[in-house]
Order: sequence, then C-alpha cells, then structure tokens
Amino acid sequence: MNLAAPRNALSLAAVSLMIAALGSPPVFGAPVVVDTISVGSGPYSVAFSPNGKKAYVANAEGDSVSVITVLTGNVTGTISVGDGPTSVAFNPTGQKAYVANQEGNTVSVIRVTTGAVMDTISVGDVPSSVAFSPNGKKAYVANFGAGTVTVIKVLTGNVTDTISVGDAPTSVAFTPNGIKAYVANAGDDNVSVIKVSTG
Repeated sequence: MNLAAPRNALSLAAVSLMIAALGSPPVFGAPVVVDTISVGSGPYSVAFSPNGKKAYVANAEGDSVSVITVLTGNVTGTISVGDGPTSVAFNPTGQKAYVANQEGNTVSVIRVTTGAVMDTISVGDVPSSVAFSPNGKKAYVANFGAGTVTVIKVLTGNVTDTISVGDAPTSVAFTPNGIKAYVANAGDDNVSVIKVSTG
C-alpha cells in the first residue's frame, strides 16, 4: 500500500491549520510624527541626558540651548551659550553638558541640575562636536577649521592638549574601553586614530 500521498496530504493540512491558528501577521502602519516642539532659532542637533529625562537642543542661530522635558515634551528652559552652538554632549554622569559653539571657538559648560553656564572654554577654530571618554575624565573637541582636537580635563575645565588630525574633523568617538578615539576628517576622507593615554 502506498501511504506517501495520504501522509503528504496530512502534512499540508496540518501546516494550513497551524497558519490559520496563528492568524495573519500583524500589519503596522506607516511611521507618523506624534508631536512637534517649538525650540530656538536654527536648531542644529539634539542630545539626551544619560537618564533620558532631558533633551538639549543646540540652536545655532539663537545662540542658545532649549531644554525639553522628555516625559511631557515641554520646553522647560532656554540657556544662553556662545556663538553658533552646533552640538551638545552630556558627560557620563549627566551632571554636565558641553556645547560646541562653532562661531565663537568656545565650549560652554552647563551644570545640568541648575541649567547655568558654569564655564566657557576656548578651543580651536570652528569646533564642530564634543565627545566624552567613557570614564568621563576627558572631553575631545573636534575643531573643523583648525584640523585639530582639543583635549579638556573635565574635572578642572583646563585644556591639556591639542592634537593635530586630518583636514576638517567633524566628529569624535571613543572605543567603549576608552583606549582609542576615532576622529572623522571630512576634508581628507579618512579617520585619525588617537591613543588616548599618550595623545
């Protein structure tokens, strides 16, 4: 007796029943904008505090940072900073935020608990972004116009080094262990790799 045909038919029936039991796959709608928040003039970039409770928006044309409470979506403060702020970075503990002021060649240091600018640090020409080392001890500032990276000791706010990199550096990222920093050089189509312990 040939049992192959009934066995195959049974298998197909079982598969059909399983599909029917599972139902149709879920259909997801297209992504939609759920809110629009008015901030300062010329918003350029956004950064979230490490605990996710606040978002800081660098307003390049307004020389300010808008503070958004994420839970409510409300702007709860506006902080005046330097000329042409383009990026914000929070230190790992979330106590300080560094703002790169591209037109002022400075970094504004904000005390997050109070929203006050506690320091203004002179850096290289046209600073475009800031990154903190994973341990929070150093901040690296990519100076687009100078082809350098300014190294800031976070505890004191002092500039401890200036490292020559490629042409038009735009951003810095540290490896998770903090041993190296990678710098993207827009003008040279390459990445400079810095050994953090020696600069």
